[in-house]
Amino acid sequence: MTREPPAAAFDVAARDYDRRFTETEIGRVLRESVWRHLDAVLAPGSKILELGCGTGEDALRLAGRGHRVLATDVSPAMLEQASRKIETAGVADRVRFARVDLAAVAGEPEPPEAPFDAVFSNFGALNCIEDCSELAAVLHRWLCPGGRAIFVVMGPVCLWEIAWYGLHLRPRIATRRWRDGREVAIGENHNLRVWYPSPARLRDQLRPWFNVRATLGIGAVVPPTYAAAVIRNRPALLGRLDDLDRRWAHRSAGIADHYLLSLERSDRAAG
Repeated sequence: MTREPPAAAFDVAARDYDRRFTETEIGRVLRESVWRHLDAVLAPGSKILELGCGTGEDALRLAGRGHRVLATDVSPAMLEQASRKIETAGVADRVRFARVDLAAVAGEPEPPEAPFDAVFSNFGALNCIEDCSELAAVLHRWLCPGGRAIFVVMGPVCLWEIAWYGLHLRPRIATRRWRDGREVAIGENHNLRVWYPSPARLRDQLRPWFNVRATLGIGAVVPPTYAAAVIRNRPALLGRLDDLDRRWAHRSAGIADHYLLSLERSDRAAG
């Protein structure tokens, strides 16, 4: 298992995460791709455990759709921003926050809200764990029979990243995902160790506790935010790229910036 992720690194990221991603055109398009899948698989009024809630954008949307959410993160700064966002929107009665370290979740007591109808993690929180097998066993216990799991993870091959940084003569960044378990700099003084499991590798880690229902690419055609110059002042182009992403989602998980793994709790798993 990985060492404890430094909360300080995420505290640094919290300062401008919304400005750099959530509030950008590309960030909104990518997040809406995930939301479309959530809307398709979540029953009305679901009770949801969110892992790595960040600044609370997904919790806000889920609460706005009538779901109840236990939103967790390792970073106090992220949780503080998320809490303010939820309070401002007037949906605090549907969201509770808790500080949880995914690398040590096996030692966490079962939340009072359990069992949950679904567990959800967006945009790479699971990339901070070397092996998700232990986490999967815990989540299996915390979910209802037939409960859903939706995980959005960074894979080892992102064609946009390879092409963009390759063309800018930055080969170490272009191939950074190939060096599994490497330390990534966040801010000036904080490093975070990150893994990039392939869809097949993550599926193996989650068995036998979960059955795979779908594997979708998120951001195979739509560029990452660092390549925003491609679509700057060209909203029609972003719309066309998003349309292609939707059409090819079932075939592009192995080359996209992120992939979405949609799973169902296995009732055949042992204890």
